[in-house]
Amino acid sequence: MADAGLEVRNVRSPEDVAAVAELVWEFFDFLKTQFPDQRADVETYLASYDVAGELADLTQHFAPPKGECLLAVQDGAPVGTLMMKRIDDDLCEMNRMYVRDSARGRGVARALCEQLMDVARGMGFREMRLEALNEDIPALPLYRTLGFRPDPDPTAFARANPTIVSLRRPL
Repeated sequence: MADAGLEVRNVRSPEDVAAVAELVWEFFDFLKTQFPDQRADVETYLASYDVAGELADLTQHFAPPKGECLLAVQDGAPVGTLMMKRIDDDLCEMNRMYVRDSARGRGVARALCEQLMDVARGMGFREMRLEALNEDIPALPLYRTLGFRPDPDPTAFARANPTIVSLRRPL
């Protein structure tokens, strides 16, 4: 159950876009610090998926009809983000979930995931996949409780990187 005072909203305003960009870079810095042995995988991901380019034009990549971007705000301050992008008519991908340390353990990540799955269903997607580092101990149990299981058809990036876990679930 998320704390009172939590708002999860679709990102549309320039202020929300800026808050998401800050959170996303904070997320990748967190990954590099938390998992130093996987730093090269994080750097490869940043380059392979052109994260800087996507953030520079966020609403073109992560807004309907191509996807969605959510921002969690607690008592007026941005505390988390989660993105989704279209893969094909039936499949979408959850991307870049991050919750600031100050807001962890309060249900923010679950609230973001549940709202994103609702949005994906509303957009007509039938399945959602995600990729995570295999050492991401806080996130992996959450994904499993939300119904994510091993992806039978992982991306080429996940197949090429044994430190990446690819999961999928029906919507």
